[in-house]
Amino acid sequence: MKANLLRRALLNNGHLPHLLTMPQIRPPTPYFPEQQLNLHRIEPPRPLHGVYLDGLLSHLKEADPYRKFVEENRRRRASVPLEGKNLLDYALTTPALPYTRRKEEGKVDVIRKLTGHDTARGGGPKLLVCKGNGLQSITGGQADTVLLKIYDPMCYPFTDPRPRDIVVDAENDFTVEAAAYAYLDPHIGGKFIPKYYGSFVFSMPNPQQQGLPSQPAGLRQVFAVAIEFVEGDPLSHLKSADYSEAQRMRVMGKAVKGYTMIRHHQVRHNDLAPRNIMTSTKDFNSEKLRISFLDLDAAEVLPLLKGTLPPKPPKPESPIKLFWDDIPSEMQETGWVSREWTEEKWNAWLVRTFLGDKEFDHESSEWKGWARENLRQLH
Repeated sequence: MKANLLRRALLNNGHLPHLLTMPQIRPPTPYFPEQQLNLHRIEPPRPLHGVYLDGLLSHLKEADPYRKFVEENRRRRASVPLEGKNLLDYALTTPALPYTRRKEEGKVDVIRKLTGHDTARGGGPKLLVCKGNGLQSITGGQADTVLLKIYDPMCYPFTDPRPRDIVVDAENDFTVEAAAYAYLDPHIGGKFIPKYYGSFVFSMPNPQQQGLPSQPAGLRQVFAVAIEFVEGDPLSHLKSADYSEAQRMRVMGKAVKGYTMIRHHQVRHNDLAPRNIMTSTKDFNSEKLRISFLDLDAAEVLPLLKGTLPPKPPKPESPIKLFWDDIPSEMQETGWVSREWTEEKWNAWLVRTFLGDKEFDHESSEWKGWARENLRQLH
């Protein structure tokens, strides 16, 4: 499922119920090179929208301040119609997410802004490459450059094509991505996903719009995550036709393995697509080739959902079983998996690539029963 559609399903309220009668003019992006941001580390709040709401409410006691904030915000959104309102006013007057502040803070300098990562939605989180002395405190001396992913409602699409709740979109992306990184980083941070350095908040001046009702003066809080800056290119910026089938399938092998490892650690990425796979080099024959999964804001963090979570097995499920008869559609549409490949050919490739890999479960009774039923099809 494409990320756009999944986000709407997760939020369950992606479109606001009212058409707006006044023009919606998104302010210019307020981030640029040589800008300095003063970051404060925080403990990010739990995801609170869509499929995460029931899990949140079942976890928190009635008197919990965060539960009260969530319930009050839901009542406010349900009782105040947005028809005819200016979304900028709405975003700037909506109470910000509560959070727990930690002691670490530091100033970072924006070196450059990465583009092309939010075009699928016409806006969304902004990616800033940052350096600065403040990184010593922020990363514990682990990195002198980070990628700051910023969830500023001012940068989200106001209409799509109908009006959108830009505050909910930004809150959802931040809380889900921060939770996913927190769960995954101890296991695969720096391997199949960028290393996670934490969640932060900083202040930005409120934008103003001429010809529209005046916005409140002063500062607003903006949330961000700091992750490893992985040099390279997303697959979506490369041409699959420039590579041989063997080279393309080498990348696919790493992508399928990474996707499976993410799932093993109780996070479902849900968006295996070229735009979300970063390659460390354009030389797909290189021994140094590394792929990293980006954009965890459409993920499902299973421990945070309502219900009983089954115990994590000792080994990850075999990619053969996970991807059997299931060629990732966007990878095939863009030619990274040949458009001529059938499910049978795909299945045969899975077996050749992963059957001897001892990292995965090829020994349990569940696997053996599945294999007896399915692998005989290949003989």
